[in-house]
Amino acid sequence: MFNIPTLLLVICTAYTPAFDECGKTDGITASGHPAIQGVTVACDGLPLGTEVVIDGHSYIIQDRFGGGYGKTKIDIFMNTKAEAFRFGRQTKIVEVKPYVETKATFCTKDWSEGLYQTSELLRRDYLF
Repeated sequence: MFNIPTLLLVICTAYTPAFDECGKTDGITASGHPAIQGVTVACDGLPLGTEVVIDGHSYIIQDRFGGGYGKTKIDIFMNTKAEAFRFGRQTKIVEVKPYVETKATFCTKDWSEGLYQTSELLRRDYLF
């Protein structure tokens, strides 16, 4: 989505795993990971797994909030309602780090197979 770091002006709020906020209390995010204070944020307009920096602290988008706000709103996960209310609603400049696909691809073949098969110049005896 973003190839270079991008700055966005965003409304930041806080949320907790409370039933009245999430409709459930298990703390599992839309990405399937447990929500962790200081790591987890929710945003509808950026891909899950995207790293964002808010006030110099890095967070990972692991959840959705379904408000249809796109990239203009981010919810920061907090453990308690007291912390969430103390945070309140703040307008922040958020740095969106370049998105990197994190799905690892595993190859059952030896990694060097492709090297010497792709070019006649690269032969196995020259590699080792």
